[in-house]
Amino acid sequence: MIMSFLLETDCTEKTVLDMGTGTGVLAILADKKGAKSVLAVDFDQWCVENTNENLKLNQSKNIVSFKRKLGSERSFL
Repeated sequence: MIMSFLLETDCTEKTVLDMGTGTGVLAILADKKGAKSVLAVDFDQWCVENTNENLKLNQSKNIVSFKRKLGSERSFL
């Protein structure tokens, strides 16, 4: 459903937030559709690692991926 919406959306020069990114597929799609920047966020460390791997495989350059720890600390990858 969200992918269908994103496929129909003009992302050119927009900033996109992918909250609960999982594998990063929506963040990657937004990047490929011309988003100026994409922030991909997940609580699960495996998801962050998988997203970062998928970003490299898809040569996505405008995406920042990070895991937000419980509490106020943030770990940027």
